[in-house]
Amino acid sequence: MSGTFLQGQARRAQIFLITGFVLLGFLLILAIWFDVLLSTDTNRVEAASATRALLIDTFVTVQQAETGQRGYLLTGNLGYLAPYQTAIQDLPAELQALREKNNGLSPANLTTLQSAIAAKTAELARTIAMYQAGDQAGAIALVKSNIGKSDMDRIQTLIVTMRAEQGQLRTKIETNIITTTWLFQATAYLSVVGMLLLALFTLRESRAQTNQVLILDRELNRVFNLSNDILAVSDASGSFITLSPAWTRITGHPVEGGLGTSFHGFVHPDDLQPAIAALTQPFAEGRAFNFETRLHCADGAYRWLSWRTVPLPEEGLAYSIGRDVTEEKEQAEHLRQSQKMEVIGQLTGGIAHDFNNLLTIIMGSLELLQRGMVNADPKHTRRIETAMEGARRAAALTHRMLAFARRQPLAPQNIDPNRLLSGMSEILHRTLGEPVALELVCAAGLWRVLADGHQLENAILNLAVNARDAMQSGGHLTIETQNSFLDDAYVAKQSGVTPGQYVLIAVTDTGEGMSPATMAKVFEPFFTTKPVGTGTGLGLAQVYGFVKQSNGHVKIYSEPGHGTTVKLYLPRAQGSKAEPPAMAAEHPGDLASRGETILVVEDEADVRNFTIEVLREFGYQVIGTENATTALPVIASNQRIDLMFTDIVLTGHLNGRQIADILLRQRPGTPVLFTTGYTRNAIIHNGRLDEGTEFLSKPFSATALAQKIRTILDRLPSHV
Repeated sequence: MSGTFLQGQARRAQIFLITGFVLLGFLLILAIWFDVLLSTDTNRVEAASATRALLIDTFVTVQQAETGQRGYLLTGNLGYLAPYQTAIQDLPAELQALREKNNGLSPANLTTLQSAIAAKTAELARTIAMYQAGDQAGAIALVKSNIGKSDMDRIQTLIVTMRAEQGQLRTKIETNIITTTWLFQATAYLSVVGMLLLALFTLRESRAQTNQVLILDRELNRVFNLSNDILAVSDASGSFITLSPAWTRITGHPVEGGLGTSFHGFVHPDDLQPAIAALTQPFAEGRAFNFETRLHCADGAYRWLSWRTVPLPEEGLAYSIGRDVTEEKEQAEHLRQSQKMEVIGQLTGGIAHDFNNLLTIIMGSLELLQRGMVNADPKHTRRIETAMEGARRAAALTHRMLAFARRQPLAPQNIDPNRLLSGMSEILHRTLGEPVALELVCAAGLWRVLADGHQLENAILNLAVNARDAMQSGGHLTIETQNSFLDDAYVAKQSGVTPGQYVLIAVTDTGEGMSPATMAKVFEPFFTTKPVGTGTGLGLAQVYGFVKQSNGHVKIYSEPGHGTTVKLYLPRAQGSKAEPPAMAAEHPGDLASRGETILVVEDEADVRNFTIEVLREFGYQVIGTENATTALPVIASNQRIDLMFTDIVLTGHLNGRQIADILLRQRPGTPVLFTTGYTRNAIIHNGRLDEGTEFLSKPFSATALAQKIRTILDRLPSHV
């Protein structure tokens, strides 16, 4: 009986075990199947996300094409067509990729999108073709007709619709994933229950899982404490429930003070409404979203944070990651400003070139007229002098434009800034007037700087004049010098600044100060806060251009009602070579020719005629030529040439520098005097005249020309 019972128990146990293993095998097969379904659905979700991203990329590519077209139509510069050409090449591949994705996109919408993009690119190509055919007005008119805008609006609407389709598809698949995940978990759980038949194994598995949970918990705590980004949990009202230590590292506020406090209380007032709008709808819908905002820090400053938030409306919670992007935004802004200033500089430099040629003609003609009106009516003499004064002011204006454009020729020297400021003391006192007290704070052991002394004096005077105008009721102006070192951490936040040793010249006033909006534009040319007729708006622009051309750095600090400080950082000069002594000006009576012959090369006819007339009036023999075509035969001939006076920018295949090189090869030792209203690199490199180069900047007067030529000729051995 007992044997039969035991045998029955054994059979039942065997049947139980066999049944258990069969069920366990079936459950494992189900789990594998559900895992395959999860993998497939996950790939479909990723494909939907990729399609949504590709739709955005396609729209951005169309925008780039339009941006290149607009830039070309506005400037006529073929360089602006690069984005357009790149976009036209990329669009077919992107549209083909959309067709190949085949991830639930509506064929009708895809066909309509392709047609809309084709219409848009045809419109862009048409305007460019019209512009290149000479019909610029027609091209601009076509742009203003809003045809292009209608196409872009149509494309944008289609992109939004198609992205919404992909979003709905992704949501549907994600719902399937949730169901499949539940089934997978259920089968896995039942499999574990089946495995409980092996008690020892179940016990070991349980212990192993417990250990893994403990390890995971420790790792999560470590990530939470060491993360450079803020990890936060907040409720539906925006109050913080949990904050990681990065909150204190970034904002300076203690974590304890932030808990229970509304996120809105830290947001910059200008960002508050956009932040609330960005939070409301996504939180209600339970979808993840990104936004940026400025947060108030313990030191009173604001820092930019980029947030990624995942809300759980059913729990009334939101999980967020906040990354500090302040430095990235500052660097992007510095780059944008530098690019804008460079474009403006190129424009002003080109204008100054033409103005200087015109002013040379005007001033020269007026001067010659003055010289011939010895016994003229005083009324006519005054009128000519008034015209000359206007021309001189225009010349000063173009000089400032070149200074801003960083195209002025500099003659840098090793300068002692303290000595320079001491020498300027009297003129600074006269400029500021009695209501403004001047204080010079000159540091001991100050390094020398490598800069153009004359331009540095002008820069300091410009800053002093601006400070005086900001202190209408009087005040205090301090000019301070000190040695300074700009390290890698500082220059990383600036644009176009090299780390190293600099001499700082700081000009501080107690005037009315400036708002942040004013400071953002203060170095732009022709920007001024002064009343109409009281300033050109080029003073600070000239300072900025001079310092940048000298490989220096400018920084301005100001607050309304608290004055302004402008800091000029100029590179330290190596060595201790003193400034060369100034040469005494020669008396005008010494300017006459000693029988020399001058070769003039100038392609501007009026400037050439004025130059020839001036030189002949001073007794020189003059050979006038237009460019290389007429100058080179003279150089190759036996005609006497004691000096060549040439413009740098000439029509034809050779410029003035190249003609001078030919002259020196054929007639070694012949002096050359260059002139120009603007040049970038023929005799000026890195903003500085080539060593040994004689230069006379346009516009020049008759006396200045004769003085310069006489000085050069008198230095020759045959004239000593």
